[in-house]
Amino acid sequence: MPIYEYKCRECDTAFEVLVNTTGEPECPECRSPRLDKQFSTFAPKSGAPIPEPNNAPICQTCGVPEGPCALN
Repeated sequence: MPIYEYKCRECDTAFEVLVNTTGEPECPECRSPRLDKQFSTFAPKSGAPIPEPNNAPICQTCGVPEGPCALN
């Protein structure tokens, strides 16, 4: 079952609910069926590898690995 985010038009409560195909959701606070579905985002897992830490020496002045201070 999908999870949807709603905001109640009557009492302004925001909530999430598991929605099945047979029932209509209602506000958990006031039981109103007058709801607005909210736009929700998700974070997909990326297939990109996690970069290895850079073992380059860090400049003690500016904090940048082999930064501009190290070049002077």
